[in-house]
Amino acid sequence: MNWISSACNRMAENYLKKYSLKDAPFFTLIYGSEGMGKSFLLQRCFQRLRKEEEGILFLDASSFVQQYAYGAQEGTLGNFRRKLRSPSLLIIDHLEFLEGKVHSIVEFYHTYEAIWQRNGRIICGFNGKLTDLDFLGEKLASRIRGGLAIPILDPTEEELRNFLDLNGKIEGIIVEEKVFDLMAQEVENFRDAEKLLNEFSLYIQNCEDPLDEKTYLQFATERAKKREHQIKPENIVEQVGKIYQLDPQEIYGSSRRQRISEGRQLAIFLIRELCKLSYPAIGQIMNRSHSSILKTCQKFEEKLKDNPQLNKHYGDLLNFFGVDEGRKKLDE
Repeated sequence: MNWISSACNRMAENYLKKYSLKDAPFFTLIYGSEGMGKSFLLQRCFQRLRKEEEGILFLDASSFVQQYAYGAQEGTLGNFRRKLRSPSLLIIDHLEFLEGKVHSIVEFYHTYEAIWQRNGRIICGFNGKLTDLDFLGEKLASRIRGGLAIPILDPTEEELRNFLDLNGKIEGIIVEEKVFDLMAQEVENFRDAEKLLNEFSLYIQNCEDPLDEKTYLQFATERAKKREHQIKPENIVEQVGKIYQLDPQEIYGSSRRQRISEGRQLAIFLIRELCKLSYPAIGQIMNRSHSSILKTCQKFEEKLKDNPQLNKHYGDLLNFFGVDEGRKKLDE
């Protein structure tokens, strides 16, 4: 990402540029929506400090969970804890990845306490709001909220427009001004803006038409169709809703009316088959327990074999998402 300093991120940017172990509070949290450049700022702070100080460690929360699990399995937790609790500064990004990882949260709490006792420092990046930290437990969440919390705000349309214009010039994309205006209306954060710009850049490489509003709208239409066919839980629910003439919220809801219930079962089964998600993960999406999701999948597979109309819906959906092998296996 080509960084652009703006009102939405300047507070966090200026703080991390001047961050000093000597003057910093024990705990700092940089938080806000996804795709706003928090990881970029943390990485840049880490690269600067490691040249000036000893004992600076950067770790993604996903790596924290993996290393802890490996240490617990292999009996090497002592090494893991010495590594994590000895730095002068520990930087952990994507704190939200700890959600649902009960043992890892407990380990992080003890890491927090150990670094506090050693008079070290911690900086964390978090995709979410301060009120979203409850998954860490009351004690740890309250300690984190009691530290220094610096938000990165959602960008305005003008800020997104400036970001697109800057990155477009860097990439050599020369288009009508209206094109960047349309792009800025379509995205919500800098990461998505960068992704959209890259996709448009690839599109126009084979385009002989003028790079104007009409060309962009044609690109946007084709892009929307492709996204609709991507295998994602929300797309599956959307398409099942169209077949059964249901609003997606009815599928996510609790009604037991036959048409809604059958559509919900089909959506759950397809999410399991095509997205390869765990039962608990599907349960979170569909607002149900993992045992309920497991039973639905088991019963629905049998139901599918004896119901021609249901099997047709299933086959139509597989075709819509460009999947054929699943139906062949079922037919066998």
